[in-house]
Amino acid sequence: MKKLIPLLVAAFVLLAPAAGAQELYWHNQDSYSVELDGEGDAFVVASMTFEGISASTNVSSVNLEIPGRSVRVYKVIQTPAYYYGGYAAPDMAGNPAQFLEYTLTPLSRSTQITILLKTPIQPNTQTAINIIYQTQDVASPTFQGLEFNFETIKDPVSTVRASGANIFVPQEMELKGKPRINVQYLPSDIIGSAATKSAAEMSSQIYPYYRYPSYQYSARNLDPGESFTVSGLYGSSTLLLYFWEIVAAAAVAAAVTAAFLYFRLDRRIRSLFGQTDNQAKARPERRQAPTAQAPSLGGLSMQRTLIMGIVTAFLYTLASFFSQFIFSLANMLFSGSTPYMLSIVIVLVAMFGIPVIALFGPPYYMHRRYGWKEGLMTFVFAVLFIALLLILMAPLYSNGYRMY
Repeated sequence: MKKLIPLLVAAFVLLAPAAGAQELYWHNQDSYSVELDGEGDAFVVASMTFEGISASTNVSSVNLEIPGRSVRVYKVIQTPAYYYGGYAAPDMAGNPAQFLEYTLTPLSRSTQITILLKTPIQPNTQTAINIIYQTQDVASPTFQGLEFNFETIKDPVSTVRASGANIFVPQEMELKGKPRINVQYLPSDIIGSAATKSAAEMSSQIYPYYRYPSYQYSARNLDPGESFTVSGLYGSSTLLLYFWEIVAAAAVAAAVTAAFLYFRLDRRIRSLFGQTDNQAKARPERRQAPTAQAPSLGGLSMQRTLIMGIVTAFLYTLASFFSQFIFSLANMLFSGSTPYMLSIVIVLVAMFGIPVIALFGPPYYMHRRYGWKEGLMTFVFAVLFIALLLILMAPLYSNGYRMY
C-alpha cells in the first residue's frame, strides 16, 4: 500500500495539467451553405466566427478537420467580425478581407487543414474565416432519390457554441420536408468566381449568409472534436420522395375502413351524433324493447366525447406540424423583405391561430350541440390524447420538429 501512494501522486501530477487545460477560443457561430448536385457531390461555403475567451489567447493558426473524401479547398478568406442582431457578421468597413495560406493533409476519411491567420485570435475579439471547398460522395442514390449525409468541420481544441446548415439542391429537384431557399449566389457560383475575384468581392457574395440566419438544420454546444451530421433525401420525383409516407397513410386508411365495415362503426357513430339532447327530449316517449345503450355519466355520452376527443387530438397534431411548416416557409421566403406588420400577422397565425382553432373548435361545437358537459369532456379527452401523442412522437422532436 505504501508503494502505491507515490505512484498515485506521480500520476496525479502528470494528469493535472491536461485536466486543467483551458480553451483559448471557441466558435461563436458556424454557418454552412451546402449545394448538392445530381451526382452526390457537395459545394460548401463554411463561415466560422472565432472568439478569444482566455486572457492568454494569441492564436495565429488553426487546425481543422474536414470530413469527406477527395476534399478540394478553393479559397480561405479571413475578415474581422462584429455582432449584428445577435449574429456574427463580417466587418466590411475599414477591415478588408484577406486570402489566407493553408496546407492540406489527407487522412483516412477526412482532410486536415492548417490555416495561417493574418489577424490572430485575441482576448475578447472576434474574427471570421470562410472556407470554400468541395467534397465528393456526400449523397448516394436510392430508389427514392439521393440520400445525403453531410458532416460539419471539426475543431479538436475548441467548442462550437452554435452551428447551422442550409441545403441547396438543383432547380429540378426537391429537398424532402424542407422549403426551397432562394439566394443570389449559390456555393457553386462563389467557387466559379474564386479564380478571378478579390477577397473583398468574394466576402460581399458570402455576406448575405450571415444576415438573419434561419437554418434548416442546427446544433448547439458541440464539444472539441465533435461535429454534427445533416441527413436527408432529395430527388426529382415528389411521389418517390414521400413513397413510404404514402404507403403508411394508405395502410392506415385501409385498416380504418376495414374496421368501420366489419364492426359497422359508421352506423354507431351516426347514431351517437344523429340528434342533440334537446331533440331527444322533445321526441315523445315510445315503449320499446330494451336495447344496449352507450355508457353515460350524468346525462352525457362517454363514447361521443371520447371519439371527438381523439379527433381533436389528431387535428391539433396535424395543425401544429402544418403551422410549423408555414412559419418556416414564411421565414425562409420573406426574411427582411416583408413589411413588419405583415410578418407579425404571419407569425401569429402560424404559431397560434391554426393550432388554437384545432384544439378549441371541436369542444366548442360539442358545447353548442350537446351542452357544456360534453364540450368540457371532449376537451379533457383531447388533452389526454395529445399528451399520449407527444410521448409516442418524442423521437421526432430531437430532429427539430415542434408542437405549439
